[in-house]
Amino acid sequence: MLTQNDLTLIKQAVVDTTAPMFEMVFERFDGLEGRMDRLEGRMDGLENELYSFKISVEGRFVDIDQRLRELGQKIDDQTATLQERIESISEDIDLLAKLTTKLEKGTVAEREFARLTLDHQVPILFRQLQTIAKKAGIKLPA
Repeated sequence: MLTQNDLTLIKQAVVDTTAPMFEMVFERFDGLEGRMDRLEGRMDGLENELYSFKISVEGRFVDIDQRLRELGQKIDDQTATLQERIESISEDIDLLAKLTTKLEKGTVAEREFARLTLDHQVPILFRQLQTIAKKAGIKLPA
């Protein structure tokens, strides 16, 4: 059986043996805690930077979205204007084509007049000229 003195010696031996190990472990824990604190600080900084970046990107997306909407509206307006101009030009072309066709064919009276001989055309033209001069108040020699 162990005496009180033996127990005290064993106790002292355990303390003398384990105390330096515990001190070394506690020092390492202190070092780890310090590193953890620094890492937490860096993570907080990175989190703040990331949040700022996110806000910046969101702002840019809103700006880009607005610009795209404005650009789309301008394109729509220009497209409508161009479409109206194209339709107007197309109508003008159709009208010119009809007028050209009509001029090429001539009226019935023009076609009949063109068939007449020069001897028959001159008196008709003279009568028309007299009518125009009379309306304008111009006296023609007889």
